[in-house]
Amino acid sequence: MLHNPLYHIYLLQLENYNLGRFLRAAAAAGLSAPKNFRNPITWTAKITGVTMLASILGFAAAMGAGSLTGSLLSNPSVTAWVLVVILLLLLYVGFFILLAAATLVTLPLDRVIRFSIKKRARKKVSRLDNLTIIGITGSYGKTTMKRVLKTLLSTEKNVVATDESHNTPIAVARTLLNKVTKDTDVFIVEMGAYELGDIKALCEITPPDISILNGINEAHLERFGSIENTIKTKFEIVTSVPDSKVVLNADDQEVMKNYKRFVGDRDVVFYSSKNSSNCKYEVYDKRFHEDGTGISFRLKSDGDSIGYTKVTHFADYIIGSVTAGLCVGQLLGIPEETILKAAHQITPTPHRLQPIQRTASNVLVIDDSYNGNPDGAHAAIDVLEKFISRRTIYVTPGLVEMGDRSEEVHHDIGKHLGAVVDVVVLIETSVTDWIVEGLRQAGFAGELITFESPQKMHAEISDLLKTGDVLLFQNDWPENYR
Repeated sequence: MLHNPLYHIYLLQLENYNLGRFLRAAAAAGLSAPKNFRNPITWTAKITGVTMLASILGFAAAMGAGSLTGSLLSNPSVTAWVLVVILLLLLYVGFFILLAAATLVTLPLDRVIRFSIKKRARKKVSRLDNLTIIGITGSYGKTTMKRVLKTLLSTEKNVVATDESHNTPIAVARTLLNKVTKDTDVFIVEMGAYELGDIKALCEITPPDISILNGINEAHLERFGSIENTIKTKFEIVTSVPDSKVVLNADDQEVMKNYKRFVGDRDVVFYSSKNSSNCKYEVYDKRFHEDGTGISFRLKSDGDSIGYTKVTHFADYIIGSVTAGLCVGQLLGIPEETILKAAHQITPTPHRLQPIQRTASNVLVIDDSYNGNPDGAHAAIDVLEKFISRRTIYVTPGLVEMGDRSEEVHHDIGKHLGAVVDVVVLIETSVTDWIVEGLRQAGFAGELITFESPQKMHAEISDLLKTGDVLLFQNDWPENYR
């Protein structure tokens, strides 16, 4: 790994221009940078402008160094030479300082542009009287829920959804301005958050007619500061829009413990994958297909069967997403049979329990690399437990942003793995020792393998595989964490 100014640009974008977090990440990286980034730099107008301004500041520093050098040739001075060296070092190893300075300089203009974009989006929403907005938030499952709902509701509605994991106010506003038209029936908005007020800000731009809360856990706890802050923030999707229809996950413990103090007397619709008594839909005849083709199941409501479907997905929570689609479909007047029939069209979300069949050696690779929360990790382990006739391999660096619950979270993951998986492959990070301790507590009798880096693991993982293995990659440690 070598110093690379592009890495500083990448970190700035990765930290969403939060200068405090960016400077800490850049300082921690020091003179090293990974050869390959997890994602490419997205050259938006903002990052391009900041980079250009930082380069101009660097050029000015270089000109200053040149001027001082010229003076030194005729009138040498130790102080001036020191200043020249400092300026030259700034250009090379201190590019992150120039980026931070450029970000500060452009901050007023950035705020004006953001205000204008959000104002235009709010104005457009006010003119679209027939548009139904569905807001989705939670510590996990937002993108999957969004994709499922878009698939199911598109059977009878013209549906637009926010792209990929674009869940910030500006990303949502731009999607609204660029893609939603007078012919759009439903706009599905994924709502992300790192601190109190984030969901409220999104609701001010796109106030949901239907508010969906998937679940609450320790995801991003380091940023939220406490689980109570996480709970309050996620329930902003309910409290910020008092007249929205509320759809909640009956399987999530934190949601069920806390919803009454936020929802009050409003009606609530529950969805579930576990036949919760709060959900009107009952799952039966559920079957897991070890050939990698997914889960099949039947549903009934009020004792009457409403049909059968098969979904190319491994985790049981996909059944909850389907029942959520049934609940939302009813609110929009779409027949249950139509929704359930469309469920077979659901495809896995990329990098979230996404199956990749390696047919040459009959190895099934499951890509869960974008899943970075405790519930998702345990769901992935549960998936491996279903492959009773195949050897299972679980690869992970652990989870980030777990705050003061990180040790407990990783002990639990280790204990769960120890009871289920045949081979555990750990990429060494600041949390892997806790996973190892959890494995020890569970009496893990399988094989434990560690790699010092993701690059080393990817180069050698094929040597570990046998015909018929199931290999799951869980989470991908971001570059701004050590």
